[in-house]
Formats: sequence, structure tokens, C-alpha cells
Amino acid sequence: MQSFRFQLRCRGELRHSMTCDCSDHHEAWKHALAACSDMLRDSGAHFKPGDGWMLEVKTSAGEHCWRLAFSTSGVELN
Repeated sequence: MQSFRFQLRCRGELRHSMTCDCSDHHEAWKHALAACSDMLRDSGAHFKPGDGWMLEVKTSAGEHCWRLAFSTSGVELN
């Protein structure tokens, strides 16, 4: 098992950080995709144009694996 650090950032601020043990990079990637899917489903109704977040995944040694980002843009909602 390898440890991976998952860090959620909103507007540049660290909002949540957790470590997850995964069998390999492939499992960590699937975990990251599932986490992003959950965040969109659970908080998508609260997004407005200009909002977004970024999930960074690193190894326990601090090596960068992936950065998954969601951002919105467009006409302001009234």
C-alpha cells in the first residue's frame, strides 16, 4: 500500500486535506475521480459563475501526481 495526500483548495485556500492508503497510482486516480464526482453532486447546486475548486493529489513523499480542477465562468446569475 502507498499513502496519497488529497488536498482540496477553493480560491487558493486549503479547505480539506486527508491521507488515503491505495494499492497503487491507478487506485489513487480512481479515488480522486470519485471524490470529484461526489463534490460536484453534493455541492453543484451552490456554485455560481466564477466559483471553482481544485483537488491536488500527492504521494506521501510530496511528489505531485495530479491536479483535478473544476471552474465556472459566464453570465452572472441574478
